[in-house]
Amino acid sequence: TFLVLGFSFIAEGYSFFIAFRHKKEGDTANLAVLLEDGAAVFSLILAALAIILSELTGNHYWDSIGSIVVGIILAVIAIFLIRENLEYLIEKASPEEMQEEVRKVIEGFPLVEEIKDIRMIVITPESHSIRAEVEINGYLLVKEMEQSLREDFEEIHSFGDFLQFCAAFANRVTRTVGAKIDEMEETLKKKITYLKHVDIKPS
Repeated sequence: TFLVLGFSFIAEGYSFFIAFRHKKEGDTANLAVLLEDGAAVFSLILAALAIILSELTGNHYWDSIGSIVVGIILAVIAIFLIRENLEYLIEKASPEEMQEEVRKVIEGFPLVEEIKDIRMIVITPESHSIRAEVEINGYLLVKEMEQSLREDFEEIHSFGDFLQFCAAFANRVTRTVGAKIDEMEETLKKKITYLKHVDIKPS
């Protein structure tokens, strides 16, 4: 019995030591490992004490007391971890300073005239998700397409040509806006590494 307890104590103790060395503030996964391994080590010590007391006193109720105490410890840890992780099951807004950092980057994009709406939530302590609705600067967008528009305009000789020009222009605007939005999203994720999901939509 003591051989099994000793081997388990070494294994759980080593696991606890590794988890403690790599602990990070706010990392609930690491906290769960720490608490579980810590509880396991403490439970093994209690089990060993209960066995020793049972052998010394001849009263085997020490085994029962030890089991009850271990059960209570595990229940308390389980309740604590549920409370710690509950906030991540419900959408939680990212800290204001993080939202302000993201807002400044988005406002720095030349094509963004105004941020209509922005919502940033916590996925894990080290990753966040953002959804933003922005108003695109139409003038700058057209300036980027100026050369191709000029070439197309010179081909207009009739109302039919004009209609074709309008249809092509509408398609070009859609594709250009989509490409620019994709660039913004990629740039945002590169500049702010804790953003794991970025969704920017034109208003």
